[in-house]
Amino acid sequence: MTGQRNNQKEVDLAIEKLRIIMQKIMNERGGQKC
Repeated sequence: MTGQRNNQKEVDLAIEKLRIIMQKIMNERGGQKC
């Protein structure tokens, strides 16, 4: 398995997308806890 740096970039992007989705779900569920 080569190209680990590229994989790391993809992982970071996936984590960012997950974070955005989680924020949307939290906002829809019960509002602003921030």
